[in-house]
Amino acid sequence: MNPFNKLPFLDKLAAILIFISLAFWSFSKVPQIAGLSLFTLIYEVSWLYMIVITLITTFYFLYQWINLNLRIKNVYFYGFVIGVLTLVIMRFV
Repeated sequence: MNPFNKLPFLDKLAAILIFISLAFWSFSKVPQIAGLSLFTLIYEVSWLYMIVITLITTFYFLYQWINLNLRIKNVYFYGFVIGVLTLVIMRFV
């Protein structure tokens, strides 16, 4: 059985949101995509919400990872790594 199916609803929602946030910030850094008028409209409307979603989900995965005694082989560790990667892309790229 897929390990993603065993997760509670809040964890599934956080995982989906962190991937949406990663895609949003990655697309916003590509000049060919960021120059499109539709993406510019979406970006201008939702950039502040994406910052909040990125921070909340990253700290949520960090909290859940600490609750599982900092084990490397679980979904919360990987969610935290993706969250940190998203923050790096958002800020420094």
